[in-house]
Amino acid sequence: QEISKKEQTTKIQLDKLKTVYQKLNDDYALLVKRMERDQDNIEQLPQLQLELQKNEQLVNEMNQRRISIHELSDLFDNYTHILDDHYGYTERYKAASQKYLEMNEKYHQEDENFKCQQAGILAKTLEDNKPCPVCGSIQHPTPAHISQRVLTSQELEQLSHDVEKQKEVKEDTYQQVLLQNQRVQDIKTQITLLKRQLNIQEDLTKEVF
Repeated sequence: QEISKKEQTTKIQLDKLKTVYQKLNDDYALLVKRMERDQDNIEQLPQLQLELQKNEQLVNEMNQRRISIHELSDLFDNYTHILDDHYGYTERYKAASQKYLEMNEKYHQEDENFKCQQAGILAKTLEDNKPCPVCGSIQHPTPAHISQRVLTSQELEQLSHDVEKQKEVKEDTYQQVLLQNQRVQDIKTQITLLKRQLNIQEDLTKEVF
């Protein structure tokens, strides 16, 4: 009976050992699997790092493209505003130029009338068979006549001054048109360059953006 009791105790201990062994064996198998998985991950690490770099580069490129598109949008808005300004400057130049031409023509006409008036005043002093103080002729078949209303010398001088002022206005507006032309060309060049960088073929509109 004593031997049987020892066998029973030994059997219980053996079963416990088997349980511990099985757990250790399972833990070992799990560790082996983890090591194999980790080894696979270690082998894949260079490829994962390369993909990460590619993704980072792609993100940077997309961010840069987004920034460039915003820049292009701002340039396009400025371009449309400058075109509107350019049209306004062009119209002002046309008006200033037309006004100058009209004033200049009026000045020359009034200047001619003034000279004719002076000739008419002189003609009133002419007498037959007496020499003309200008040409010396003693015959006066077609003497000049005084116009009903001509500008005085002071008025004519003021008109000449006004013509010169209008000429300056015309030249100033022309310089503004030239400046706007340059601004239009500069911003157009920038837009063309950005469109090429972004590979945009369409004509720019709000819908395109």
